[in-house]
Amino acid sequence: MGFANARMTETTVLAETNRRHVQAVVGSFSTAIFRSLPDGEPDFWCTGILLRFGDILVLVTAAHCLDTQKPSLFAKDGQLVHLSAQPIFGSRVLSLPDPLNDIATVRLSSEEAERIGEMQVPPLSASAPFEHRNAVSAPYLVVGFRACEQQMDHRGKVWRHEITSLLVGAARQSYYSITRLPHERILLFDARPATFRSKHGAGGVPKLHGMSGSPVWRYNPSESHSIQNVPPLVGMFIGQPSASSKVMMAARIGLIFEHVAAAYPDLAGYLPRFR
Repeated sequence: MGFANARMTETTVLAETNRRHVQAVVGSFSTAIFRSLPDGEPDFWCTGILLRFGDILVLVTAAHCLDTQKPSLFAKDGQLVHLSAQPIFGSRVLSLPDPLNDIATVRLSSEEAERIGEMQVPPLSASAPFEHRNAVSAPYLVVGFRACEQQMDHRGKVWRHEITSLLVGAARQSYYSITRLPHERILLFDARPATFRSKHGAGGVPKLHGMSGSPVWRYNPSESHSIQNVPPLVGMFIGQPSASSKVMMAARIGLIFEHVAAAYPDLAGYLPRFR
C-alpha cells in the first residue's frame, strides 16, 4: 500500500510539472458561456465544450447552468453570438436519475457554427468513452473558467479572462457505492482539501463557481502533448454530489454521447461507440 501511494505521489508531482503545457494544448477547447444582462450587456456565466458531429456543432454544458439562461458565445471575430436554439436538458431525453441528467446541449445553426473558430473545437477522436474500463490511478485535468477570475470591460467591449486548470485524482471506488453513482457514467474525484492542486499549488478546494461544464482530460504526464496529440477527453465537470462532500464529479463522455444520441437522432451516425 505504501509503495502504491508513493507511485501515485510521484505521478502527481510529474503531472503538476507538465500541467501548464497540457493546459496550453487544450485551453482553447474550453468555451466560455455568457448570459445577457437586462441592458443587453454580456455577463460570464459558466464553461462548456463544443463538439462537432459532421457539419453540426453542439454546445455541451451542465444543465444547472442553463436552467434559466440562454447561452451566448464569443465568435472568432470577437463578436458575441446569441444562440437561437433552445437548450435540450438531460431530464427531457434521458430516463436516468439525478445527477445523471445534469447535461444540457444547444445545437448551433449553420450560420452560428461558421462564426466559431476551429481551434475552439476538440477533435472527436480525442474522446474516450471507454475510459472507465481502465482501473488505473492517473491524474485528471479540469480546464475551464472560474467566475472570480473573469472581468468584463463593458465600456471597451472586451472580456479579460483567465483560464484555470485543476489537477485532481480519482476518488476511491468505495465512493461510488456511497453516492450510488455508476462508475461507467460518472467520474468521481477526490475533493479532500489536501488533494486539490492548482497553479498556486495545494492548499484547499478552490471556489469553483463558473467551472461547471468544463472539459475533463486524462493524460500521461510523461507524454509530450500537442495539438496533433491531444490527451483523452473523458468527461465534463459537474460539481459536487449531494451525498458526499469529499468528492467532485464529472459526467463521462459516454454519458454525454447518450444524451446527444437521444436529443438529436440525426447525429447518432456521427457518434463514436459509447455503450
